[in-house]
Amino acid sequence: MDFSINVYDKNGNITKSVKARDYEIDLGPIIALMDIIDITDESSTVGVLRAVKTAWDELTGVLSNIFPGLEKEDWKYVKLKELIPAVAGIIKFAVNDAMRIPSEKN
Repeated sequence: MDFSINVYDKNGNITKSVKARDYEIDLGPIIALMDIIDITDESSTVGVLRAVKTAWDELTGVLSNIFPGLEKEDWKYVKLKELIPAVAGIIKFAVNDAMRIPSEKN
């Protein structure tokens, strides 16, 4: 897993770049992300944006656990075009990882 978030200044220069934790992410933040954004196969970009706007504080709180080093103020300067793919990628990674867990057959 290699997901990064950049923080920009008012001139568009990167002031900070933070990678997601490189070890497995706990189940709690993944479930919280999925609950906040509620991404489905039918989700539109507008729907995802609306979910992000509605749950911004909760979303950045969860993401701060995944991207250590980002402060509350930093999230105001993250580009949406980088945030949405990172969040979707993290959820997809977690789901794919979970699919590799062998299921018990009776």
